[in-house]
Amino acid sequence: MLSVAIEKRLATVDLAVDFDLTGEVLALFGPSGAGKSMSLKMIAGIETPDRGLIRSGERVLFDSATGIDLPPQRRRVGYVPQQYALFPHLTALENVAFPLRKGLRWPASRANERARELLASFGLGDKLDVHPGGLSGGQQQRVALARALSSDPEILLLDEPFAALDGPIRAELRAELRALQQRLRIPAIFVTHDLEEAATLATRIAVMLDGQVRQIGSTRAVLDRPVDRQVAELVQARNIISGTIEQAGGTTRAHTALATFDLEKRAFPHGSAVDLIIRPEVIRIVRENRPLDRLRDQILLDGTISQVVDHGTRVVVHVLVHGGSLEVGLSPSAATRLNIDPGTATRVAVAQDDIHVVPSLQDTTR
Repeated sequence: MLSVAIEKRLATVDLAVDFDLTGEVLALFGPSGAGKSMSLKMIAGIETPDRGLIRSGERVLFDSATGIDLPPQRRRVGYVPQQYALFPHLTALENVAFPLRKGLRWPASRANERARELLASFGLGDKLDVHPGGLSGGQQQRVALARALSSDPEILLLDEPFAALDGPIRAELRAELRALQQRLRIPAIFVTHDLEEAATLATRIAVMLDGQVRQIGSTRAVLDRPVDRQVAELVQARNIISGTIEQAGGTTRAHTALATFDLEKRAFPHGSAVDLIIRPEVIRIVRENRPLDRLRDQILLDGTISQVVDHGTRVVVHVLVHGGSLEVGLSPSAATRLNIDPGTATRVAVAQDDIHVVPSLQDTTR
């Protein structure tokens, strides 16, 4: 297990990272400047935290209290930086063998044999003598991964591993990396600001903002239950509605510009400001002939379709509802079955359990 609890004062933010990770894939997700790349560098030993502890299993990699700070070559960390950082004057074989020869002092013959094995496993057995300039972006990334894995690391770190690749190669290498991690079963951390990448590759997501981990949890939990409006905006929750809580007769309601929502079993003080977060894919467009008694557990809202955007794999429908707008996510087949032309009156339904309510960051009653 990897345990990280470190702090570092940077020019623009005070960075603080705290998490434990077993044989899982963690995405450090957030905007540029959040401290994601610096966090990887401190785990790898390239940068030094101001204080804290980094432990891999029973081995302490860094401990400010006792003065332990292992150099990178003793940490057993495989690290792939942005743009891969391959040596342009070395061949693919020499790049992979380099940390074994220079860092671990392996004999050249042994280091080269290990490098050949790894490059062959990545389908690069015929590229051993090719320099990085003669390799495609995907091939360069495979060489960088082979180099990171050359010394059998306990931890794998990847900084924006797919940013320089085009769509088809990116999808192919995501699948390869997922299969690789499942085979190795070591903690893996990758940095990304691509939500689709984080959602498809990671088992857990740590949302970082201004140097802080604002939320960490399973991919599904973070996407469905963001802790506040800022995290919801980062994970593209889309429908974020400001409201005010009313407690009356044992009933909790949230008054918003769109509608008044009944919130069963929710504990919020009367008069407190909240944000209601509803992901587009949990909202349904109701057919005209749908019996309403089948929707008695749903919140129903009447509106007008203002815009339909076809993204190929999904369709986004914008529905004007009273004082605002909702985004509804549909599959292409569902969009074909429904009457979703702009200007059409419609009714949408959402289950109470699918409305995630969080205190507003601007709430002055707390």
